[in-house]
Amino acid sequence: MAKGKLKCQHCDECLGLGCIGQLPGLGGVFNNQNFQLNCEGWKELYRKGATTEEGPSCTGRASYTGRASSALRASSCASLSEKIDNIVIRPENLRCGPVTGAVENIGYEKEEDFYYPYLKAAADAGIGLCVGDGCPDLKLQLGIAAMKRLNEEIGSAAGASAHVDIATRETVATSVDVGTRAPLDTSLDVGTQAPLDTSVQAATPIDITTRAAFFLKPYPDQRLYERLEWVKPYAEYIGIDIDSYNILTMRNLVSLERKSALQLENFRKRFDVPFVIKGVFTDEDIALVKEVHPDVVYISNHGGRVETRIGSTANFLEKHAAELKKHCQEIWVDGGIRSRQDVQTALFYGADKVIFARPLIHAVFDNTADTLANFWKKFY
Repeated sequence: MAKGKLKCQHCDECLGLGCIGQLPGLGGVFNNQNFQLNCEGWKELYRKGATTEEGPSCTGRASYTGRASSALRASSCASLSEKIDNIVIRPENLRCGPVTGAVENIGYEKEEDFYYPYLKAAADAGIGLCVGDGCPDLKLQLGIAAMKRLNEEIGSAAGASAHVDIATRETVATSVDVGTRAPLDTSLDVGTQAPLDTSVQAATPIDITTRAAFFLKPYPDQRLYERLEWVKPYAEYIGIDIDSYNILTMRNLVSLERKSALQLENFRKRFDVPFVIKGVFTDEDIALVKEVHPDVVYISNHGGRVETRIGSTANFLEKHAAELKKHCQEIWVDGGIRSRQDVQTALFYGADKVIFARPLIHAVFDNTADTLANFWKKFY
């Protein structure tokens, strides 16, 4: 178990009911209203599907948008919930959420104790990785350092890193000792929080095979471009949290700004990997997407932690996925994902990737013999 005290009320199911007002912490703004709506939203969509029929002779949705079996696709009239239940979830459909603030938001004793175990757990399961940004710079630097360590271990194990066998849902043992949680071998001075030497990092003689989606906060451009250079070696995707200038816990700590379409386009020109706009949740955000045409639109209200309109990411996806897909290649979504059924529902309603954080944070913090194995059974 991690050192510290988890800032959680240990509810039977994480639905935003026990941590009201805990911010900093794992709660949300508006008395957890959007946090709770996010969780309930997927269940509401599924329940609605149980009474909705679809098919050539049925009223309802005009076209099938999910990924169910060909037999169900061909059925003349079947409830949407049946189609949702038959969607097969693959590791590439899932990602761990970008998370920072291990001390103030999660309850770790030390910030550096969180990033490697969290990303390692996701990498072992074969799902996609996301790395977040924060204040101070150490938070982003520790995420980068964790990615470096993952790649060094993969190289030293000759590609035999531990993973979860999707068929058996059992952890496959390897020569890498993931239980030791040795201190991160980083190129930054954790004690002084000195800036990461990006020239040293770029020259690190390792074969980078594991990459992550990095989400940078909307700092003023000069500082944003500096951070971009830090993450490039390990980036599979690069995105900007367009709404994080309005995160309550950061508002008085650092200078963030709402980026214009021109600023986002200029930022995008500086790298070759796919570009993600994260934090799409309002009509104004949709207008920005239509102007910028990012590779990926990431629907999010930061798990109910950012002051924005009242509503759920599930409802926003259902209402706007078709429109957004005209202006991007993929749609990602997070917020309230707690079960396999939630993932299937999100995929059915147009998401290409589904992202979760709080449940995995809990599992990694507890780190008992069965915690992670049981955790993945909820999603596969």
